[in-house]
Amino acid sequence: MSKSDEELIRRIVNQDHSAYEELVSRYETLVYNTCLGLTGDAVLAQDAAQEVFFQLYRSAPSFRFECRVPTWLYRISVNKSLNLLRRQRIYRLFRSLSAVSSDERMDDAIDSKIGTKQPEEAWEIKEKQNLLLKAIADLTPEQRIVLVLHKLEGLTSQEVAEILDTSKAVVEGRIHRAKRSLQKILLSQIK
Repeated sequence: MSKSDEELIRRIVNQDHSAYEELVSRYETLVYNTCLGLTGDAVLAQDAAQEVFFQLYRSAPSFRFECRVPTWLYRISVNKSLNLLRRQRIYRLFRSLSAVSSDERMDDAIDSKIGTKQPEEAWEIKEKQNLLLKAIADLTPEQRIVLVLHKLEGLTSQEVAEILDTSKAVVEGRIHRAKRSLQKILLSQIK
């Protein structure tokens, strides 16, 4: 039977390395994809993900169980990703999306969604996704963060608000502005 997240956290506090490995295994994809969505760079995402799990191990004793472990990990992922970008003096997220579009994991994810489509249709889908990723790169950091967490990671507005420690109304406003901005950017790309 699978252990609960809370039980694993308690075991990590007691220096149980197998519990740490199990929690990392359970959430490594979630953390990496979040970091990749925020940094736009596979190498930075791996670095940020490592920092997230180091922070998890170091902060386990202070975890208060007031929020769910995935929410806590999303929050750490956002903070570590943004801190990494700041340290490298990159203020615009997703600046080099060519790294994302050529990343094997992204290609695998796209290929799995395309499935058995005809080659022309598959190519068209990939092209549209690349255009969308490039358009997301032109959003403000605040808009990008909420868009990645809400639309790409599938979190509710309330969950995003908890992660960003803000109100649901602020998150919904940013999502709305992000959608409007994306429309304008995509329309300008088509012309």
